[in-house]
Amino acid sequence: LPREYFRCMLAHLTSDMAGVGGRAMPVGVDARSALIAQVFTSRLGNGGASFMQEGEPRSVESIAFGCYWRERLLDVGGFDERIVRGQDWDLNLRLRSAGHSLWCVPGIEVRYSTRSDFSALWRRQYLAGLWKPFIHRKNAKPFLWRHWIPGLFVAGLAGALVLATFWPRLWPITASVLGLHVLASIGQLRRSGIAMRDAAAFWWAMWIVHVGYGVGFWLGFLRARRIDPRT
Repeated sequence: LPREYFRCMLAHLTSDMAGVGGRAMPVGVDARSALIAQVFTSRLGNGGASFMQEGEPRSVESIAFGCYWRERLLDVGGFDERIVRGQDWDLNLRLRSAGHSLWCVPGIEVRYSTRSDFSALWRRQYLAGLWKPFIHRKNAKPFLWRHWIPGLFVAGLAGALVLATFWPRLWPITASVLGLHVLASIGQLRRSGIAMRDAAAFWWAMWIVHVGYGVGFWLGFLRARRIDPRT
């Protein structure tokens, strides 16, 4: 946490909001995690999450590392400890459903260390996707459009691979889907000012972010139906 964190949070936390948070800033502890942090910092990697964007203080759908009014947390039941990944999203979703607002103050930055290897990154993304359907089924709320994109990408790629197995003429379409992802990742790499020598590792991290979440997302739909959201 930055110095003066609590003072700054309390200075912005007013009675007409449930909680306030700063801008979440992923950072690396070594070369690999620094590259993964760059992926999460990019819009292609974070999907435009409001708590990771620059700008003026504003009302947002979710906050990270936030400061909340205790009474508001108790009113909505506090954290749901059954949820392994996405507890903050679930809590913030319930607060907004209860009519409360959440504010992000981008000028206050909270830094957190990203995963240092690709296997840990995969597990992080897979669990994030796996629990998202349960959270939204539990709260009877629709997904944001950006939550669908990795799942649709995985479904489209898997469908293209299956169809191309039976109709070889469709292999160029499958290759085009993969190629577009590579090109989008390279474009993001150039906008981020990262050296081209890191292009392969950067694309692979971006691939894990999208595919790990997308695979977990679809499996989460099957899993969510086996968990009673009332218990």
